[in-house]
Amino acid sequence: MPSVQIVRLFSNETLWIFLLASSEEPEIRHIYDIAYGVRCLENKGISPDNIRLIIDGDKNTIYGHLKQLVKTSYIISTSDNLQDIVKKSIHKNIVVFVTGHGYFEDGIDAPKPIKPYNLLTSLRISKHTENIVIYLGQCYAGIFNYINVAGYPKTIIIGSTNLYPSISCTLEGIPWCANLFLFNLFRWIENPVDIDGDDKFTVMDSFKYAGAETNRYCQRYKGCCLERTIELLEEKKQVNSSL
Repeated sequence: MPSVQIVRLFSNETLWIFLLASSEEPEIRHIYDIAYGVRCLENKGISPDNIRLIIDGDKNTIYGHLKQLVKTSYIISTSDNLQDIVKKSIHKNIVVFVTGHGYFEDGIDAPKPIKPYNLLTSLRISKHTENIVIYLGQCYAGIFNYINVAGYPKTIIIGSTNLYPSISCTLEGIPWCANLFLFNLFRWIENPVDIDGDDKFTVMDSFKYAGAETNRYCQRYKGCCLERTIELLEEKKQVNSSL
């Protein structure tokens, strides 16, 4: 199933859902993660009619941040509308991007926390759905590992972390603290790369690209931190010797 081709998803038969559930007002950085993802989909030629935004919080605030990157004015739904949105869908494929916070055993943070099987049940409610792909960008996405996704519709669940916090940071030219995995995933979707050399653009390629690029940044960042730490220690020695 991870070999599902992205070219099959880039059609009017796919519903793209961005999910930012939150028990409090959502963080601005998470809203920008969604805005960037939507812009990448639009640049790829995905119709706004096939994109749904589910974001808990004050709609005026959310719209104010979204319009910085997104031209289309989307209807904003809340997390308790997820099941209804999917139930009304006639799309064959559903792709879900999850951002926001994850809290250990509680799953996805929301007014009512979304546990793995709750999410899976909500996304499998439409009789028209044949394939589901879920990209989890929140912390502790490993809570969603090893759940039974056998049966119909066919389902892939991809987490950006295991039982660890997700990684967000500032990037050159990006005016918010971006979720590295989702940011690189959206970059791949806009300009797919065949990572494994099978001459196809697949969901597995997207995961390998986003994961590798995230690790690459972390390695560079660790190197910079080490260099800066050495510089600070040297500066401290010089200050102490002058006292």
